[in-house]
Amino acid sequence: MGEHVDLYLPHHVGLQPIRVLNNIALYRLIHERSTVIKLLSIAVKNHGLDPEVKLIQGNDSLKIIGVSGRMWRTPYINTEKRLEAHETFLSLLWILSYSIFVLYSEKYCYPRLPDYKTNPKYDNASERIELAKRLYRYGKQIVVDFIDWDKNELPNPEKYIVQELDYIGQTKLYYTEAYKFIMYHELIHAVEHIDKISKETDDKTKLDFEIEADEKALKILYADVHQGYKFIVKCGSVISISSAMLLSSKIKGSTHPSFIERLKMVLEFEKTNDDHFAYGFACISIELWAEQWSVDLDANDDLNDCERFEYYYSQLKNK
Repeated sequence: MGEHVDLYLPHHVGLQPIRVLNNIALYRLIHERSTVIKLLSIAVKNHGLDPEVKLIQGNDSLKIIGVSGRMWRTPYINTEKRLEAHETFLSLLWILSYSIFVLYSEKYCYPRLPDYKTNPKYDNASERIELAKRLYRYGKQIVVDFIDWDKNELPNPEKYIVQELDYIGQTKLYYTEAYKFIMYHELIHAVEHIDKISKETDDKTKLDFEIEADEKALKILYADVHQGYKFIVKCGSVISISSAMLLSSKIKGSTHPSFIERLKMVLEFEKTNDDHFAYGFACISIELWAEQWSVDLDANDDLNDCERFEYYYSQLKNK
C-alpha cells in the first residue's frame, strides 16, 4: 500500500478527520483579506456579531432530528449572533471537494492528455473513480445518519498513503476556497441583512439578500488574488454550491436562487483562461445531483466542459 502520512496532533480539536485543517482554514478565512477584518469589525461594532467564529464539534448527522426551526447543521449566524460551522458540514465539504476533483480529472480531464494511454500513472482510473464514488456515498450517509469516517479505507485529510499526496493536497486548496465562500456569504448577511430581516420579511426580499450575499462574497474571494490562482477560487465556489445541491432535489426555492443560476453566476464571474476546470467541476456536480435524485438529464460527452455545462443549463433553467 505504501507509507502512511498521519497529520493528527494533540492540539487538533474535533472528532472527525477534518480537524487537521480547521486551524489553517480558519486563519485563511479571516486573515487573507483585509476586507474581511473590516467587515468583521463593522459586524461586531454595529450589529452585535460575536467576534469568535465557532467550530462546533460532534459526531452528528447534518440533518437535525427532533428540533424545531433549523433543519441542517450548515454554517449560519446563531441566536447569539455568532457565526458557526459544524464539523460534519466541513467534512462533507471536503468529501465533495475530493470527489468532484477526482471524478472530473479521471472522467474528463486526464483522458484528453496526449500520453493518457501510455503513461502508467493513469492506469488506475477506474479504481480511483470507484473510490471517489464510495467517498461521495459516505458523504450522503452522514447527511442523514452519522457513521465514522473510515480513515483506512476512504480518502480523508488526516491519514493517507504518500502516493495520494497530490490528490489530497489539491483537494485542500479547493476545500479552503469553498469554505471561505460559504463563510463570507454568511458574513455579508451579518453586515448587510441581519438587522433588516424578520418574520415579516417577504420572500422576494430574502431572495435579493441571498443573491447579494453571493455576489459580495465572490468579490471578497477574488480581491488581490493572483491570476493563476483564480481558477482554484472558482472551482471552490462551485463546490460550495454543490453542498446545497446534495441536500435537496429542488432546483430552486422561494427564498434562494436556483442552484443552476448560482452555478452560472459563479462561473461567469472574473473570466480566466482556465475556466474549463470550474465548468467541469460544475458538470460533475450536476451529474451527481441528477443521479442522487433520479432526475432525467441528457448527457453529451462529446462536448467540451463549457459546452456541456451550457447543455445542462438549458435543460434545467426552466424546471
